Amino acid sequence: MAALCCPLFAFAQPAAWVPTPTNAAGTLLGTVTVGGAAAQSGDWVAAFDETGVCAGATEVVLNDGASYVSLPIYGDDATTPDVDEGMGGGEAFTLRLWRAATGEILYHPDPEEPAA
Repeated sequence: MAALCCPLFAFAQPAAWVPTPTNAAGTLLGTVTVGGAAAQSGDWVAAFDETGVCAGATEVVLNDGASYVSLPIYGDDATTPDVDEGMGGGEAFTLRLWRAATGEILYHPDPEEPAA
């Protein structure tokens, strides 16, 4: 009898871009552009907290030539104080755009640019 094998699933986004959903979340809505041009099909946007934990990730949606995101950003779960699942109160976060076509990751705000 042949052994049964479970299918392997690959994430469309980088492996570290998998958030832990919690009971507290907000949603960031917006358009995504790079150099004035819309993001491309297959691109992903994610929010990371100050310690580098992925607090939310979603694929860019293209509609009529524009690119949009509806990004859930999860908060830390108060019932697990020893686990960092997402954003804590008052914690800063960065957005990252993964360009599927090139594998490039762009940051906002850009850590290479001086703060305004």
